[in-house]
Formats: sequence, C-alpha cells, structure tokens
Amino acid sequence: MNHQESSREIVSTWLMVATKGLTPLANDRINPEIEAHFFDAVERHLADELSQTDAQLAALNELGDADAAGKRFRQKHLTVREAKHMEGTLKNSKSFYWLFHMVFYGIIITPPHSAIFFRLAMTVYGCLSAIACYETRRKNHRPHPGLIFSLNILAFASMLIGVLPSSFQGSKIWPTLNILALFLWLGYGYLFWSKLRKTGNLGQEKTPSANS
Repeated sequence: MNHQESSREIVSTWLMVATKGLTPLANDRINPEIEAHFFDAVERHLADELSQTDAQLAALNELGDADAAGKRFRQKHLTVREAKHMEGTLKNSKSFYWLFHMVFYGIIITPPHSAIFFRLAMTVYGCLSAIACYETRRKNHRPHPGLIFSLNILAFASMLIGVLPSSFQGSKIWPTLNILALFLWLGYGYLFWSKLRKTGNLGQEKTPSANS
C-alpha cells in the first residue's frame, strides 16, 4: 500500500467518526475539504523529510480530535434526524388535510371559558398555517424551510396561548404545565431556527473546516 492509499484510509476513518449522523449533503461538503487539507499536510511533512508514518501522524494531529470536530460540524450542519424532521414539517405544511383538520378542531372544540380568546388564537393559528401551506404549494417556487418552520412554531404557540385562560379554571397545575410547554416549544423553535440559519436552510450549507 503506497502512502496515498494509506493516507486515504486514515482520513476516511477520521471522517467516519467526525461526520457520523450528518446528511449526505453535509458529507459531500465536508469530506473534500478535509481530505485535501490532510493530503497537503502529509506532502508538506514528507517534504520536511519525515517518514511516511510520522508525516501522516502529524497531518492527523493537525485535523484534531475527530469527536470534537464532529461536535462542531453538527453545530453548523443538519443531522439526518434534523433533516427528516424538517422534511416532515414541509410535508405537513403542504397538506390541506392537516390545515383544515386543525382549523375545524379549533372551531368545533371551544373551551367554555374565554371562548372568544380561544377562537381568536385559533384564527391566528389558521392564518399562519394557511401562509405556510401557500408557501409550500407555490408553483416554480422553492419553499424557504426557515420561514415554514417559523410559521409552524408560531402557529402552535398561538394554540397553546389560546387554551391558557381556560386552564386557570381547573387545577392549578394545568396553567403551570401550559406555560412550561409554551416556553419549551418556543425555546426549541428558536434553537432549531438558529440551526437552520447557520446551515443555510437545507441544501445551501456553509462548509466549515475542521477547526472552524
């Protein structure tokens, strides 16, 4: 095995750990840059009269710890799980069944207390969901995942706000749980939206280096 083949095997093993769980698109973006950096480093160290093994080890040390690099990559690239979640959000937003089901649910099932407030919240929910549905169904238009996700987060938050007044009519635990659910939902939405912004919204990712 020549040094090119052994170098490729070494960097492939490093990449297997560092890009574990990332989308194929992220791998396509990251792998060529890391491989080029590693091969250049090996050639540079060989030119400095290091042995093949020492040159490869020095180049590997320049890449750093694969697990640590993987954490940085997962901060700036979508994982397979996150991509599937976003695809599911886009699919649900495109569905008329999902839209009408939730809107009619809000019209038919109305809490006995604060009915006006609840219906107002469900109206906001319906409007935001309708905008998301329109955005995903526009012809010759690629939907903006960050916008669609934000609309879904705000729509569901409006529904949680809508049932909040009626929750005060029962046990004291229900308003607490409702408020907690609202803050957790909005917090999750903000964190995932930030991730989408960093990655360029599914398919327009920025490619970080191993040490970025």
